[in-house]
Amino acid sequence: MKWTRNELLKLFPSHRGDITTVSSVTEVFTDSRKQVKNGLFVPITGERFDGHDFLMQAIEHGATAS
Repeated sequence: MKWTRNELLKLFPSHRGDITTVSSVTEVFTDSRKQVKNGLFVPITGERFDGHDFLMQAIEHGATAS
């Protein structure tokens, strides 16, 4: 499934950051080690880790939004 910028704005009206650089999202992922193109990274917090610690790695692997 592919979400456009306008669809993302409707889904996340309280977004922060510059969404004008996002053209579309084609994949949602939670593993920052995964290589994606135009992905939405969802950082999950667990007992032994915090996905927010891996935001930069997710961006390096193709995340365009988090």
